[in-house]
Amino acid sequence: MRMYSVVCCALMSVISICSSSVGQVRINEFLANNVSVNPDICDYDDFSDWVELYNDGSSEAEIGGYYLTGDINQPTKWKIPAGTVIPPKGYLLIWCDGNNAKPGTSGTRPWYGGGNFKTKRYHASFKLNKSGEQVVLFDGSGGIVDSTTFPKQYADVSMGRTSEGLWGFFDNPTPGAANSTAAKQSTQIASTVVFSVSGGFYSSAQSVTLSSPDGNDIYYTTDCSIPHEDDTKYTGPIQINKSTVVRARSIPADKFAGRVVTNTYFINEDLHKLMVVAINSEPDFWFGDTIGIYENSAKGREIPASIEFFTTDGHQVVKADAGIRLGSLTNYGVDQKPLQIALRNRYGDRFVNYQFYAKPITKFDRFRLRDGGDAYSSSLINDALLDPICNGQAEVGYQAFRLVVVYINGEFWGIQDLREQFKDMYFSENYGLAEPEKRDEVRTNLVGTGMMASEGMELVNGTWDTRKAIVSLVKSEPTMSDTKYGEVRELVDIESLSDFFIMISFAKAISWGHNQDMWKAADGKWRWLVTDFDRGFVYEDLYTQIGHNLFTTAAGTSPKLSNDTLLSPLLTNDEFRNYFVQRYAAHLNSTFKPSRLVAIVDSIADIYELEIEGHVAKWNSDGVKSVNAWKSEIEKIRDFMNDRPPYIWEHLSGAPFNAGGRADLTVTFSPSNAQADIFICGVPMSQGVSDISMYKNIPFKVKAVGKPGWRCSGWEGGDLSDSITVTLSADETITANFSTVSVDKDGTVLHVQNGVRERVTHLNGEIVVSVDCSFSVKERICVDFFNVAGQRIKKSMSEMVNAGDGRVIFRSGQQASGIYYYRIRAGRYIKTGIVSVQ
Repeated sequence: MRMYSVVCCALMSVISICSSSVGQVRINEFLANNVSVNPDICDYDDFSDWVELYNDGSSEAEIGGYYLTGDINQPTKWKIPAGTVIPPKGYLLIWCDGNNAKPGTSGTRPWYGGGNFKTKRYHASFKLNKSGEQVVLFDGSGGIVDSTTFPKQYADVSMGRTSEGLWGFFDNPTPGAANSTAAKQSTQIASTVVFSVSGGFYSSAQSVTLSSPDGNDIYYTTDCSIPHEDDTKYTGPIQINKSTVVRARSIPADKFAGRVVTNTYFINEDLHKLMVVAINSEPDFWFGDTIGIYENSAKGREIPASIEFFTTDGHQVVKADAGIRLGSLTNYGVDQKPLQIALRNRYGDRFVNYQFYAKPITKFDRFRLRDGGDAYSSSLINDALLDPICNGQAEVGYQAFRLVVVYINGEFWGIQDLREQFKDMYFSENYGLAEPEKRDEVRTNLVGTGMMASEGMELVNGTWDTRKAIVSLVKSEPTMSDTKYGEVRELVDIESLSDFFIMISFAKAISWGHNQDMWKAADGKWRWLVTDFDRGFVYEDLYTQIGHNLFTTAAGTSPKLSNDTLLSPLLTNDEFRNYFVQRYAAHLNSTFKPSRLVAIVDSIADIYELEIEGHVAKWNSDGVKSVNAWKSEIEKIRDFMNDRPPYIWEHLSGAPFNAGGRADLTVTFSPSNAQADIFICGVPMSQGVSDISMYKNIPFKVKAVGKPGWRCSGWEGGDLSDSITVTLSADETITANFSTVSVDKDGTVLHVQNGVRERVTHLNGEIVVSVDCSFSVKERICVDFFNVAGQRIKKSMSEMVNAGDGRVIFRSGQQASGIYYYRIRAGRYIKTGIVSVQ
């Protein structure tokens, strides 16, 4: 394992102060494109630029009052602090990260709970430009002590002085030590090593051959460290007799070292019943006393790592290089720790392609590995319930869920749930919004620690303008008029806003105040995302009991729901308030029906139970204490699902809603064998259409959407549309009439009950895709056009289509003659076709 130097105040301490000559100190090495070399981590950043100064004299050099700069025309960019000395034949490492500090400077961690700290290193108030500039050291009177002008820099390749005093490139930098490794004068990068056997689970020992397409020397490690020329040189097949992580790369004498390739081999180990994720990085980056993110709970620091995904048959299906950092707002200090995975160009992979989840999304550049959050030591599953509860039922964005087994540096690390992240690619792949500049997004956050914490709002993407506009609009009247409400509906997706607060209040998600995330496309309405329900679905906790009413009573750091900036004014409008309570009622009859919720809890718990025993054995010191204790917590969630609905009915009957009594609605079909989906206030009645309890004297809309082969032709009593407005005064039965329709044999079944069919034509060099569709829920249709090289010829186009029948037309714009491809995405449906333009 490679030991990473820690150059801090102790190295520069001296007993006596002596003056030094200018010629003693020189710039010895610098790194302007740091991806994985000698991280800061313990102070301000992770992998920052750095400059190394060397004292070539026989006495210490006092350089306090000197200046270091990256621009010779700005000689006083950073003044070296008074008292800074370099021992004879010693080194001083300065991190160029934009901060201004010396060892012992007081600072505050930027994350929740980070607290105060004292710096251990020197930090300059500027950064180096990897595209090329200068490094200059001035003395206190403005004289140049040493300087160099450098060209474009390469990832993890420093520039330094050789033993002959010449400047060269070093692909094995040596911060805080002599430049003893081989200098490279060429900027070519060596070829990537090829493994004869991919990583995976094997029932016997494996013989692994490594090869370099360019015939370069290969070096490898088996302790997860990055290989260098002082590690094992490959001379013949590697015999893998036990579970081992092998990392290898080409290191020729005349080129930069090649990319590190990592494979994890599990030998004679039982296959897991869940997908396995193996994450490997320098051991010191994980567990080092000073720079290890685990040992220091360094939430804001990102380390480079290799990630591999293995299916339950033991095969490696995805491999990439990525950045890893600790995740979660509050529980990153536990033993297992939640992780964030980010694929970035700097690591070598921009994204991966694989269908990790049930939804038809295959392109990802971000993942979360959750450890259960605040349910880490109890049930684990609370947040995982969001995916199946919301899927197809609620108009909110959510992160798809998949439970996985994690290994870190070859060691079993228990179970964690693999989730999507609300980043640019999430909106691109889930909503077809490929241009981040066309998205406004704001979210709430938590600032401060403990009892001093407070909730605020931050801009994530775009500008504040559209958010400020809607806030100004809803606050413009003390009681919102119908006219004003109509204006709000043009700017806000009322279904999405309602479902966000409905989900929060039902789950009793008491940390909602710093987990509200809302976004809009440039041409769309504000919509909501739900996340972090790890403190939801809890029967009783420190703040609340099962009957807690979040609408009227605050909990923890979060205010009561009726205080929300947007919800509070809307509740003063009768139309919205009536819509909200009836939509909530519809959810209680369907989305939140206890039998549905308990079945979901059982299905998620069954997945966890596949590997819970090993997980408990690993983390019972501060996590779940026993399998039986975990099962007891699952039973409490079942109790919550059964016992919560009556309290919600009670909440809706009181202030601020005062909804009153209820009656039952039953929907029948004519003919009785018709197949259709029924929506009440836009909510699918997935749990049956009999005895649906709704509030009396408050109108609500019922819609019938025929499944393939059926179309609603109206309602008994004369209404010929597929929707009808109902106001109950007592129990009532209504009948939807249906007629049969022929289904084109080219039609494709979507979600069983939905259909999509496209017609593709080309006219005067333009491709036109006309999509006829029938959806049971609101869906977004996305269309992309590609040339034969696979390049997208026009930005992704999308349109939201309401439930029912519809048609959407997409145009490619003028194209040259040739062959083109189109791709249609809608929900689980993906269709790719080919068209010739002449």
